[in-house]
Amino acid sequence: MFFFAAELGNENFLTSLLDFRSNLINWLLLIVILVWAIKKYAPQLIAQRQEAINAELELAAKTRLNAEEALAEQKRRIEQAGEEAEKIVLEAKHAAKQMVEDIKQQTETDITDLRKKFELAAHNERQAAIIEMRNIVSKAAIKLAQENLKSGLTANNKSKIANEFMGELSKVGSSSIGNETVSGNTAQNPQKVG
Repeated sequence: MFFFAAELGNENFLTSLLDFRSNLINWLLLIVILVWAIKKYAPQLIAQRQEAINAELELAAKTRLNAEEALAEQKRRIEQAGEEAEKIVLEAKHAAKQMVEDIKQQTETDITDLRKKFELAAHNERQAAIIEMRNIVSKAAIKLAQENLKSGLTANNKSKIANEFMGELSKVGSSSIGNETVSGNTAQNPQKVG
């Protein structure tokens, strides 16, 4: 506006002042229209913007709440998984201890059974060896006796041996009769034995 007055000079200064009134009126009209437009449309725009912001805030709050719930659920699941893992480890340790004890007990039982079997086998082998030795000794004694008898047997010796044999038989017969009476008595009265 001042540039406009400078171009016109001093003589038109008055006219420019009059123009200034019309410009002032234009400016006032523009300000009134702007204020009216702002009052009419700004609250709607502000309300819409506020509603959008409130909706975003509510959505953010819900999202945060959901995220916190999900985080709490995940923490709970992690704790449960940790507890379950500890339970599994404890059960595995217990099962391992039980298996070790079972294996140890089974091994001891097997060793005891094997020891008994070896002792029984050794006893049987010993008995078989004793019986075989007795058979060999008996055969050797019989053979030696036969050879001794053949070489040293005379008529006198034969009658003497027969008499001794008969005497021995009578002794064995009388002792066996005594044994039968003793065994008969023990069969009738088992408390006297032992």
